[in-house]
Amino acid sequence: MKIFGSENYGKYSLLLSQCNLIVAISFGWLNQSQLRYYSKDKTNKDYYSIQFKALFYCITLSLFILSIFILFQSLTFKVFLLSYLTIISIGIFNYIKTLYQTKFFPKKIVYLTAVQSSLALFIPIILLLFFQPKETTILLGVGLSFLVVLSFIIINSKIKSIRFWLNTQILKKSNSILKRWVLFGGPLSTWYAIGLSLPFLDRFFINIFHSSDLGAYSSLQELLTRSFSLILFPLMMALHPRIIKIWNELNYEYAIKILLWFFYGMLIIGLGLLVLFFQFENFFYELIKKAIPSIT
Repeated sequence: MKIFGSENYGKYSLLLSQCNLIVAISFGWLNQSQLRYYSKDKTNKDYYSIQFKALFYCITLSLFILSIFILFQSLTFKVFLLSYLTIISIGIFNYIKTLYQTKFFPKKIVYLTAVQSSLALFIPIILLLFFQPKETTILLGVGLSFLVVLSFIIINSKIKSIRFWLNTQILKKSNSILKRWVLFGGPLSTWYAIGLSLPFLDRFFINIFHSSDLGAYSSLQELLTRSFSLILFPLMMALHPRIIKIWNELNYEYAIKILLWFFYGMLIIGLGLLVLFFQFENFFYELIKKAIPSIT
């Protein structure tokens, strides 16, 4: 907000929320299916080939959806390319992060997200030396932050040869498993995308009718969202694949017990924060005003 200005930050936030929405629609079904079926399907010799085929569909679908979104907006071809770069980078990054989640590698997830978050802050600032302070500069920096981390993962990982992944005979056999992933992940991806469509539509209409307030609104909304992520999301990411694994092992009673424990834990944390905010309302308001000066 302070470096790029409220107007540029607001436009960037609109573009990024659009990218996140398309990622949810295009890649969400695959990530949800991994969380659900990894413990069952990992022993299948064609597992990685099926994953490659699914990723190809995700990338193609994201291009198709972005092309439809562009029809309703006056965006340049430059913004289209930057948006597509960001979508692919975020989508594949989330895919790899989900793989680590299913394999119970919390340290790798923390490391990757910490590096990516740091790069997403510093790369746009560095790009200021070469480009104008515009929303496209921030979007390019964020897209590159995901791309740099992905490049590091690819270089340092033992990935099976593309020639094996592209074996047509193997890919033909994968349709039944892929269909199961789509039938399970599709509805969840749609539900998740509906949730992400709300902040996107907020920004979309605010930009049309009251663009001067878009930056302040986006900053406050993201501040609240990030706060939630820091407090609760690590617990959700840690428990989700474990509950799924226990469920796949037919230990339903124990899985439900853990789920209820987590629900009550979130409820207690939420009520505690609510009481804290009410008791120190003025303090938190002044703190938010210092972080986002345009809020009055």
